[in-house]
Amino acid sequence: MKPDQLYKIGYVSKTHGLKGGVTIIFTGPLDSDEIEFIHLEKDGNYTERKVESFSARPDQAFVKLEGIDSIESAGKIKGSTVLIQKANRRKKSADNFYDDEIIGFSVVDEMLGNIGTVTRMEYNSRQGQTGSGLKFLVVKTKTKEILIPTGKPFVEKVSIRAKKIQTTLPDGFLDI
Repeated sequence: MKPDQLYKIGYVSKTHGLKGGVTIIFTGPLDSDEIEFIHLEKDGNYTERKVESFSARPDQAFVKLEGIDSIESAGKIKGSTVLIQKANRRKKSADNFYDDEIIGFSVVDEMLGNIGTVTRMEYNSRQGQTGSGLKFLVVKTKTKEILIPTGKPFVEKVSIRAKKIQTTLPDGFLDI
């Protein structure tokens, strides 16, 4: 599996129990009802593991992976980035998007013109990463990085095909 076919959902924060379980903290959206396999990345090395059990909470999950059968082996994957296949995500409507789909998109304001390029998404809280709270576009302008809330009235339209985000920013927004 190539890294560009995966998207990050979190990281292994600690061991859970004595039989190889781990706790995954979510740092991205989890838009899948069932997770059969996860991919772990640590120090540039990727491994795929079958999920034996997965108990999700709003901001974390308790997971048992095949081949990880002791607290010692679970400790070795602590700190790993957790990814799943993009192909397993639910399809979203045209006006809704996954965070990783809009990286590199141009941000164009109706009055100000081209503002810059989306470099990543930010959340106002840990709860925001899993559905509640605010999401922000991090946009690299010619001179600085700015945060733009993803909801209306700030973001008017996201065009996946054109790789463009249309905004309507209040007067003076870029001067903040």
